[in-house]
Amino acid sequence: MPPIPSISSQKMTDTPHFPEDDEISLLDLLQTIVDNLRLLIIGPIVAGLLSYGVALIIPKTYESTAKALVIPNGFDCNYFRSDPMLRAATRLRLGLEPYHLLVGSFGRFHPVKDHKTLICAFAQVVDRIPTARLALAGGGIDISNNELVSLLTFHGVADKVILLGLCDDMPALYNALDLYVLSSVSESFPNVLGESCAVGVPCVTTDVGDAARIVEGTGHAVPPGDSRALAQAMAVFLEQQPAQRISAGERARTHILVHFSLAAAVSAYNTLYEGLTIPSGEGIAVTEVKPSLISDTDESRNLSA
Repeated sequence: MPPIPSISSQKMTDTPHFPEDDEISLLDLLQTIVDNLRLLIIGPIVAGLLSYGVALIIPKTYESTAKALVIPNGFDCNYFRSDPMLRAATRLRLGLEPYHLLVGSFGRFHPVKDHKTLICAFAQVVDRIPTARLALAGGGIDISNNELVSLLTFHGVADKVILLGLCDDMPALYNALDLYVLSSVSESFPNVLGESCAVGVPCVTTDVGDAARIVEGTGHAVPPGDSRALAQAMAVFLEQQPAQRISAGERARTHILVHFSLAAAVSAYNTLYEGLTIPSGEGIAVTEVKPSLISDTDESRNLSA
């Protein structure tokens, strides 16, 4: 059995390091995820704030008989909720007309977020739906980013994309949207999907990490790097009647309330702590973990990375 790793009670690093190359090896990704995990390890039990995907590799990594218990992030559904007045005010501030269909994608400018595929897909959507607009926010998402501006110009959508840079009022941005899109080539548990769903915004995502599980039954998941599939999934929602999108958003919020709410996460941790039996013997590492259950990655309340 490999040695039990050093366990930290600190949260995941705010900005996990990913390889800068466009082609990221699976080994690099798994190592990055494991290096940034926040875990509680008691004998053969591995528990903590994990993604379902990572849970599959933990037993193989540490002990063949180990069990991984997944407790996903819990979202504050009182903080992230639909607000019609906030929606109207934010859309006015963004310079949108009532007939504009706003797509949002929030995250730092980095190869793993794959803005290249997102912008290519959005250009295809605009050809079908000229009233579509795209709002981008996050670190490096501004007009000083020559690579980003060049992408927008090349695809002919520079006048239809709003670059917001770093933002600290995420509920306002989510409320302004008609659709949220995640285009990443890799994720663990993308909080932005849970947050947008909690606000009642339907989502389209690439099928990475736990993304499909978060939008299960309410959104669409497509293969990463496939701009045509991403564009088609976006168009399906944007071509719906407003009442249909609202209904999809309501289902998305209900899914979060049932499976990924803050209350559900607290209950899961209570159940875990109450049911643990600490085995005796050598090689047992016990570390208290005080998890921050409200989403706290670089793409949550404050887009700061």
